[in-house]
Amino acid sequence: MQNINNYLIKNIKIAQFLILFIFTLTGFSVTKDYGISYDELEYRQQGFIVLNSIGEKLFPEKAKKITEKRDISYPKIDEYMGVSPNNFKIQHTFYSLLEYIFFEDSKKDEVFYFRHYINFLISLISLFVFYKTLRINFDRTISSLGGIAFILSPRIFADFFYSPNDIWSLFFLICCLYCIFNFLNKKKIKYFYFLPFFLCLAINVRYINIYIYPVFIFFFILNNKINISLINKIVKQIVLLAFFLFIITPELWYDPKGLILNMFGQLKWTYPTEIMFNGQLILSSEIPWYYLIIWILISSPLVYILYSLFGIFLLIFTIQKNKYSKRDILKFQNSIIMFLFLLIPITAVIIFKPDLFNGWRHFYFLNIPIIYFTCFFLSEISKVNLKYFKQFFFITLIVNFFLLANWMYKNHPYQNIFFNKISKKYAYDFELDYWGLSNLEAIRYLLTIENGAFQISNFDDESRADFALQMLGESRKKITFAKTNDLSSKYFISHKNKGFNGDMYSNKGFKVIKTIKVDNIEINRILVRDN
Repeated sequence: MQNINNYLIKNIKIAQFLILFIFTLTGFSVTKDYGISYDELEYRQQGFIVLNSIGEKLFPEKAKKITEKRDISYPKIDEYMGVSPNNFKIQHTFYSLLEYIFFEDSKKDEVFYFRHYINFLISLISLFVFYKTLRINFDRTISSLGGIAFILSPRIFADFFYSPNDIWSLFFLICCLYCIFNFLNKKKIKYFYFLPFFLCLAINVRYINIYIYPVFIFFFILNNKINISLINKIVKQIVLLAFFLFIITPELWYDPKGLILNMFGQLKWTYPTEIMFNGQLILSSEIPWYYLIIWILISSPLVYILYSLFGIFLLIFTIQKNKYSKRDILKFQNSIIMFLFLLIPITAVIIFKPDLFNGWRHFYFLNIPIIYFTCFFLSEISKVNLKYFKQFFFITLIVNFFLLANWMYKNHPYQNIFFNKISKKYAYDFELDYWGLSNLEAIRYLLTIENGAFQISNFDDESRADFALQMLGESRKKITFAKTNDLSSKYFISHKNKGFNGDMYSNKGFKVIKTIKVDNIEINRILVRDN
């Protein structure tokens, strides 16, 4: 029996290595296929604003020489804070520092591709930490299936490369969970002090991420007697959290008292944007209470949603009936933490009604508990003595893995447009290519049919196909971008988000020469002047 177990473990390890190798090789080889997201340009600027501010404080003469040599002028952090609703994220300062050291004379496309490679590297580390987190609760097989589900989450897979914030938020929260589980389960004190470090990074990226800390404190107190030693530890941890947060958060350098107001201020944007939701154009400040729930349900693989719901039901049923053994008590405690990890943000959105847009990308970290409860369900089902019954669920999941992988391959590099089987026919009722990632392919197409210089215009301000020029090399010099809606241009480009505002131009001497589709859903079109 021992030999059989060793054989199975060895083969699982080989399978894990192959999956990791394929994912790594695939990721680094397809990075340049992805376009640029609109947010990347602003956050690049933010990174240099912070870097310049630090330079002016620590090395004023050198900072002055650099800005004079490059003939650039950065606003002060407090000035920028007055015009931008975004908080400063630590990773963008890190990006800018690396760019300054290694890419001083590089072209823009090299700079942004470098950022995409770093993003994917962080995603790779996220996979590893997530697997290790699952292993605290489940066996190798089920944890490996959870890791595959992490990779084969189409919407999030695409963000592994170009998302400037959402993947970092996911990464830091996974690290927080890893620390929490290791400390509560294994009593390793080092994880108690690692937690504030990763938590401050998570808060820096998304203020809402602070919600995980009260959950930890609750279970920490629940597992211990309240005494001076316990209170002393919590105080030390809070001091560390505040210290780390101050170091990496420029807003605190200039306005410490305003941080809490800024946190709540970010719930509502100064200028609400118009979004397409459920077939209607609405303001982001007026989204219905079920906005987040609907987006998760329509753009996640159905098998993950169903299995996670089954897992949550089993958790509630088992706790209610008190059917778990003492050996499983830590696993069930971890599962309750994960349930709160899922429930609290959704409840907060329903109660506080923040401005939301672009689907659920700001909450992609909720995919962590969704996959966790998928694994929880499989773990509980595997205990059932009905052989074919439990095999059905495992086989169904694996078949879905192949179907998802095939879909992602066929629709590469637009996995971000994924809708599951039930919701796909309603895709045009929701936001699609909200970041204009398909504009890069559109411009590359025009470069293949045009030998000389040519002029392009956007259909409207939100198309912003000119952003995609950042991802081109010398060929960008052939392209001139005219003002929005300039009818003197030869070409018009529009990506599908709220609707194709370029439809009116079909009656003004323009015709469609190319469309870009994902799973037969049109996300971009190019028009040429017909003369």
